[in-house]
Amino acid sequence: MQVVYAVPECYPFAKTGGLGDVVFSLSLNLQKKQVGAFVIMPKYQKIPAYFQQKMQPVASFSVPVSWRDISCQLEKLTYQGLDFYFVSNQHYFSRPALYNHADDAERFVFFSRAVLEAFSKLDIRPDIVHTHDWQTAPVSIFLKTHYQDDPFYKDLKTVFSFHNLEYQGIFPLKVVEDVLGLDKRFCTFEELEYHGNANFLKGGIKYSDQILAPSEEYAQKVQKRKFAKDLALLFQERSEDLTGIVNGVDNKEYNPETDPHLFQNYLRRPEAEKKKLANKFELQKSLGLPQEDVPLLVMVSNLVEHKGIELLLEVMPRLTDEDLQIIILGRGKEKFEQELKNIAWRNPDKFSVNITSNEDLARKIYAAGDFFLHPSKSEPCGIFPLIALQYLTIPIIRRMGGLCQEIKPYSEKQTEGFGFVFDKYSADSFYDQIIEAISRYQKKETWQGILANAADYQYSWQQTTEKYLQVYQDVQNQ
Repeated sequence: MQVVYAVPECYPFAKTGGLGDVVFSLSLNLQKKQVGAFVIMPKYQKIPAYFQQKMQPVASFSVPVSWRDISCQLEKLTYQGLDFYFVSNQHYFSRPALYNHADDAERFVFFSRAVLEAFSKLDIRPDIVHTHDWQTAPVSIFLKTHYQDDPFYKDLKTVFSFHNLEYQGIFPLKVVEDVLGLDKRFCTFEELEYHGNANFLKGGIKYSDQILAPSEEYAQKVQKRKFAKDLALLFQERSEDLTGIVNGVDNKEYNPETDPHLFQNYLRRPEAEKKKLANKFELQKSLGLPQEDVPLLVMVSNLVEHKGIELLLEVMPRLTDEDLQIIILGRGKEKFEQELKNIAWRNPDKFSVNITSNEDLARKIYAAGDFFLHPSKSEPCGIFPLIALQYLTIPIIRRMGGLCQEIKPYSEKQTEGFGFVFDKYSADSFYDQIIEAISRYQKKETWQGILANAADYQYSWQQTTEKYLQVYQDVQNQ
C-alpha cells in the first residue's frame, strides 16, 4: 500500500497549528508499518532557508486552473527517511503568511490540481491520497469530475480529514466556474453551494471515499444541526464513511530528555521538577519576567474565538493579585492580539504575550510551564495539551473534543488524574479551575503525585496508526 498526504502545512517546514504535527508523525509511523508514504505540500516562503537549499527539482509542468494554465515546479527533499515534495509557484506561495489571502481559493485549487498532475508526471500511482482540510478538498472534487475518465487515476481512493469545522473554505459562488472549472450544475445546494457561496469543505465531505474527524465525539457532533447547521445533513448521509480518530503525540519528537530546543533537558519523571524550574528561570529571563518560583501558566494557541480567548481575556485581570505568571504564544484575530498585548503592557511583571509563530519558543514554553491553559469554546481534538503533558506541564482545560477522552481530572480522594477540567463555558468556571490548580501546586506532596500521574500517562502513535491503517484498508476494499 502507498499513501500520499496532500497537506497545506507540515512540520518541520511550515505549520500554524496541530495539523502540521499530525501529518509528520503519522507519515513516519506509517513507514514503520512497512507502508509506503510521502508528503506533498506548497513551497512557502516561510520554509527555513536550510531546508529550501536542500530541495532538488524533479519536474516542471503546467497546471490547468479553469481556463488558464499556470506553471509549476516540483521539488523534493528527504527528511528523517521520509520523502517530501513541494509544489512551487512564486506568485501563489512566496508570501509571508500561509493563509488568509484574497486569492486563497485560486491558490489552493492550483495546489490541489498540481498534486494530481504530479502523480502522472512522476508516474507515481498511489493507492490512497489522504487530504487535509478545505485547502486540499479540491483533490477529491477533481478526481470525481475532471479526472473520472482518466485510466491513470481510476483506482485512486481518497481519504479526507477535517480538523475543525470553524474553517470551511467559503468563497464567492463564481469560483466554481472561474477557478474549479466546473459548470453551473455544481453551483447548486446538492453540490458545492452553501448559503449563496461555494464551500470547499462541503466538496471534500461529498466527494471523498472516506471522511475522518479528529475524535469520535466530534464525528457525532457534526451530524447534529445545532452544531454543524446545514452541513449536518451531509454528514448524516455520509455517516457510514465517517470515522473519528484522536491523534497521538510523537513522544520521540516531543521528548524533554532529548529536545534540542530546551534550556535544560530532563527525564519525564516527577523528580524532574528542579530542571523544569531551571527552564522556567531561563525562560522568564529571556522574556523579561522576574525570575521567581511561582506557578507559571502557559498557552500556545491560535488566538481566535473557538480557542476560548474571550475567557482568557476575562480572567487575566482577575489574576493580577495572584502569585503567578502567564506566558502566551500565538497569532490570530487582531482584536485579541491587541487586547492581550495591552494587558501584558499594564502588567509586565505578571504576563508575557508573544504574538508570533515560533516552534523554538513553543518548546521552551512547554518545558518551563507548570500549567497549560486550554479553555476552548469548541475543540475537535486538542493536540497541544497532549504535547504539554509530554513535558509534565499540567493541562487546565474545558471538557470537550478528544481531550475529554484523554485528560483525566485530578481526584485528591483517589489520588488519580493529571488535569484540571471545567464544563461550563464561563470565565468563572475557568477562573475557579485555575485557582484550584494553584492550590494543588502549593501542596508539594499533592503536586508530586499529580506529576507522577502525568509521567505515567502515554498516548503515542502506536495505537493511533493502527486505526488509520484500518481506515486505509477499508477504503481500498470499497
